[in-house]
Amino acid sequence: MKFFSLLLLLIPGFVHGQKAFTIVNIPDSLKENANVVYFIDEATFEIVDDSKAVYKSHTVAAILNSNGKKHATQYVGYDKLRKINSFTGMAYDENGNEITKLKKSDIVDQSNISGFSLYEDNRVQYADLKQNEYPYIVKFHYEVESKYTYSIPSWPVLSGENASVVLSSYKIIFPKDLKPNTKLINTNEELEITEVDGKIEILFEMKNVKAIEHESNSPPANELYPILYATSSKFNFEGYQGSFNSWEEM
Repeated sequence: MKFFSLLLLLIPGFVHGQKAFTIVNIPDSLKENANVVYFIDEATFEIVDDSKAVYKSHTVAAILNSNGKKHATQYVGYDKLRKINSFTGMAYDENGNEITKLKKSDIVDQSNISGFSLYEDNRVQYADLKQNEYPYIVKFHYEVESKYTYSIPSWPVLSGENASVVLSSYKIIFPKDLKPNTKLINTNEELEITEVDGKIEILFEMKNVKAIEHESNSPPANELYPILYATSSKFNFEGYQGSFNSWEEM
């Protein structure tokens, strides 16, 4: 995969096997003001047709201290129109040695509304890989299939304040007749657009983005770091056709 090849160049001392990611290989500039450093934060949103989409997420993060422990958890939502195809995770020590592998029994399934009913439509699967000794590394991967395409996840380059990233990558794949509307803010970067196997791919990628330190009276971090917003131009929702032909119409 493309992200794996890029990391060979981005992270010194990269080796194959379990020790691919180590704390010592994180540049000091990315540790500054950071509670967590993402080696990689990558996602792909593929529009299969006007009523089906697949979202894939892959992250590898170094949890540097207790203030970053929330990044050692992962929530994946689902409902009657979204199903989780896969959900995996692993934790490693600072040297890249495996500590634990997420088992199916470790994943908590609960309501996303009240927390009581097993039969509510809006639900979430939750995994916790927090460790007692810092620093450590966590990896999550999940895939969600949706029976609609009207909602395309936005993409913030940073996952919050006091977080940095080595490689942030978001790709939107779609048929030629279902081109989504996109808007980049807080950056002069441009989207990379290519055609692969008869489909169009939009890629938003940034490397070595430093953490933004939280300060009182400062603007929210999401007003400072780059974000890609996207929405479908045409979609089908449970048999109803719809369109977002412009940001004004949306």
